[in-house]
Amino acid sequence: MPTVGELIRAHHDDILTWWSERELRERFVSMLAHDLRGPLTAAKMTSQLLVRHPERLDERRDLAIRIDRNLERTDSMIRDLLDANRIRAGHRLPLRIDECDLGTVAREIYEELVAAHGERFVLKIEGRVVGYWSADELRRALGNLSANAVKYGDEQKPITIRVKKTARGAQVTVQNWGAPISAEDQMELFHPFSRTHAAQAGSQKGWGLGLTLVHGCAVAHGGRVLVSSSEESGTSFTLDLPSDARPFQPRLDDIPERVGLGQ
Repeated sequence: MPTVGELIRAHHDDILTWWSERELRERFVSMLAHDLRGPLTAAKMTSQLLVRHPERLDERRDLAIRIDRNLERTDSMIRDLLDANRIRAGHRLPLRIDECDLGTVAREIYEELVAAHGERFVLKIEGRVVGYWSADELRRALGNLSANAVKYGDEQKPITIRVKKTARGAQVTVQNWGAPISAEDQMELFHPFSRTHAAQAGSQKGWGLGLTLVHGCAVAHGGRVLVSSSEESGTSFTLDLPSDARPFQPRLDDIPERVGLGQ
């Protein structure tokens, strides 16, 4: 019979993997509780003001708007979690597809970025780029790519969003300058709750879900995500899409009713 030491040595890698995953889960739950508590606490405090002074409701519609905004933030976080878990379980995201102008989606994201962060963004749209896609899902994916570019890019250099037609369909690229992403990190980028070594060492916080959702968006459309990163050309993430995503949608009986966070 093998000794305890022999068993530990024989299963060393499995033990390290289990311990690493345990630490990851614990850190993630802690971050989740912290991030969800913020908007929920704000909504609760605001609603209590309205309860104490109902006669002033007409005067304080800004409070109702604040409640709605914080609940929307919470709903968005929960949606991201459930969709990331769906992707991790190997299921495609179900999309509501319609005719979509990719340039219009990119322009909406660009205008939000300029309003929030100033005039450091460049938008390049090559003609009218229209196809059958999910505008909502592309907006979330492009928003996540842009948020990452803001977080990790050089603050003194521009962030460029490019939209163009291709022979297969369309591409939208977000490019920023800064420290390149290593080949090792590029292999792990799209795994749920994964963050690059540079991100973990830095001050920026995050769940590590953004790129998972970008990848899930691309796959659900029948497309892919392309990554390139170097000192010379900066870091670029490109969503490469077919012109029509409808043939790639799962059948209704292939969509799970619910994918829980613990599965």
